[in-house]
Amino acid sequence: MTKYFWFTLFFSVNLFLLPATARSQPSHIVCAVGDSHVVPGSYFLRVLQEELGEEYEIRAEGRRGWTSRRWIRSGDFAEVCEGADIVLVSLGGNDRVHGRTWRSIKENVSTLVESLPSGTHVFHMTVPRYYRPRIHLASDGIHMSRRGAREYARVVAPMLLMRVAD
Repeated sequence: MTKYFWFTLFFSVNLFLLPATARSQPSHIVCAVGDSHVVPGSYFLRVLQEELGEEYEIRAEGRRGWTSRRWIRSGDFAEVCEGADIVLVSLGGNDRVHGRTWRSIKENVSTLVESLPSGTHVFHMTVPRYYRPRIHLASDGIHMSRRGAREYARVVAPMLLMRVAD
């Protein structure tokens, strides 16, 4: 066989093997947990990933329609966030729909956060109430449009980055 054949074979094998082994591991794992804003495939989380960059891995652990009380009853809040050093909590909107007060939501979220290991950075996304008068951000006043998701990700990303820098 020719030298060209062996060179091509060697180069081709390395080309396919190196990318898999040379990938860098993310420095931080973000567990996005809560309601429909952070379900797998959420546009908000895709944009947030772009804003945070490759050093961050986002795990989507949202569950459509879930309230803070339902997360407490499930008993697996800390388990789904295991291994994350940052927890992004998206809860409150469904609670409000079911008539819960902001005070009870805050108490429930505090209970959930207390179940996490100490040293975990936590950021509770506020319910994007400012959407209601601005229909282009959320047609129903709570679920983000693509534009709303992009704007909200640009607000949340720097706050997550500051949490880690502290």
